[in-house]
Amino acid sequence: MQPEKFKALSHQPPAIDFIRKNPISILAFDMGLGKTVCTLTALAPLMFLDGYKGVLVVAPLRVAQTVWEQEAKRWFHLNDLKFQLLHGPDKDLNLRKDADFYLMNYEGIAWLIDALKKVKPEDWPFDILVYDELTKMKAHNTNRYKAMQKILPHFERTIGLTGSMADEGLLKVYGQITSLDGGDRLGKSFTRFRDSHFIPDYMGYNYEPRPGAEESVMGKVADIVLELKADYDQKPITNPIYLDLPPKLRKQYKEFEDELVLELEEADVVAMNSAAMTNKCRQFTAGAVYHIEDGQTSRETIQVHKLKIDQLEEIVESSGDKPIITVFEYQLEWEMIKKRFPHAETINSKMKTAEVQGVIKRWNEGKVTMLCLHPQSGGHGLNLQYGGHIMVFTTLTWSLELFNQVKARIDRTGQTQKPIFHILLVRDTIDENVYDKLIHKKDTSDALMEIVKRAKHGGFRS
Repeated sequence: MQPEKFKALSHQPPAIDFIRKNPISILAFDMGLGKTVCTLTALAPLMFLDGYKGVLVVAPLRVAQTVWEQEAKRWFHLNDLKFQLLHGPDKDLNLRKDADFYLMNYEGIAWLIDALKKVKPEDWPFDILVYDELTKMKAHNTNRYKAMQKILPHFERTIGLTGSMADEGLLKVYGQITSLDGGDRLGKSFTRFRDSHFIPDYMGYNYEPRPGAEESVMGKVADIVLELKADYDQKPITNPIYLDLPPKLRKQYKEFEDELVLELEEADVVAMNSAAMTNKCRQFTAGAVYHIEDGQTSRETIQVHKLKIDQLEEIVESSGDKPIITVFEYQLEWEMIKKRFPHAETINSKMKTAEVQGVIKRWNEGKVTMLCLHPQSGGHGLNLQYGGHIMVFTTLTWSLELFNQVKARIDRTGQTQKPIFHILLVRDTIDENVYDKLIHKKDTSDALMEIVKRAKHGGFRS
């Protein structure tokens, strides 16, 4: 994918400026609104103009591995930034390498503290700290929280990125804020904070906010928090999320694709049944393939990876457990989703009218937290705008009409929040061809020919 020129949405310049002006800052934006690119854009010039040494980004592992560096590669103005991943057998070596951004997961904090004991603070490679998914620091009594408190004074800037800071209750705000400011706003004693703002129940185990507690607590932290307001940019947000196959699976996929390319070169691309011919590659990127024995396809599936199902779980967590519609293409995807999320429900053509109406009613009442749809059964006529505003496509349909129709289930009159469409794409695979076809309104035959071109020239180009 070639770097693009960054065209900021209207809410992004204020966010960039907010980070630059405030030594401590929190971007409380819904997922998909550009927290990562705003942070990179704000911090990049500090590496070169203001003499900062580097940035430590603590994030969920998949985010550390697949988001930050890839986001920088997407934009021209960020292409010169250097990244090091502090994970795996080379993390000690990578900590000593020169970089602008050092990426690590929350589970690596204990290792980091031990590693930094061997280095004088003035020789640390970073002096800016970013928590991606700040809610991971919500518990003040965990080892990770206590460990980060020890090294927090050595950072000149701290930044928290979140979409759901208070979704799990006001009590959980304490750990997140003090992970950034060390207790300047809410105090250094959790017990004193709790007793000042909350009342215990009769058993003494659960605490309810005192009258006015929310206004008091949020008022104390308002100077460091920037929230995205609903009246920014009325257009829906489309958020492609790129996932990378590990080397072994990349080789297996290439074998699948080579077989497909041979068929494409030998066939009349316009006239053929493209969906039937590309199913194998698309199932592979979805995460599983149907077992074939003696030339016959069975109902049995073979799981090849969990990239998309893991990313879906990441979106659920990052969204603060807000209701989500998941759009899938294959039955095998629904089976994987149901296994990971037993509470998930679906609507399909085999259901009776009363059953469908029951699911829709409960969804719009907020009683269904994950609703799974196939574009053909959920693409027309369903009013789902009252139950949520987040939709995740695990595998895209080839049909532009169905793609637009299923998005319109939440992007319609009555929706009170900005629709967000997360699209999961395995990088350098047929996923990108399908996405390219939909956003540029290409013919299916054009999209398929791109597969041949990519195979011959060594990579996907939109």
